[in-house]
Amino acid sequence: MMLTSGADVALAAVVLGTISGTIITVVKTIASRASARERERLGMGGDTELRLQRMEQAIDAIAIEVERMSESQRFTAKVLAERLPPSERALPPHQSS
Repeated sequence: MMLTSGADVALAAVVLGTISGTIITVVKTIASRASARERERLGMGGDTELRLQRMEQAIDAIAIEVERMSESQRFTAKVLAERLPPSERALPPHQSS
């Protein structure tokens, strides 16, 4: 069958688009259901998701505290270095090549 007019081409495009959209939707639905079953089988239900979320929040909090401690150390080292007169500051050992 040969398409002869622009209306036939447009109709074919609409039909093919509708069929494609339907197939994609069905495949996504099947895949998401299979994924949900697999998560349940592996024991990764809602409880595991909540635990992972709490762990992520705890790790973020620890990272912030470590950054605060390192900033405090940098500040303390700077203040101590500024308190000593230049002649009393320790010089790095001379390295020979």
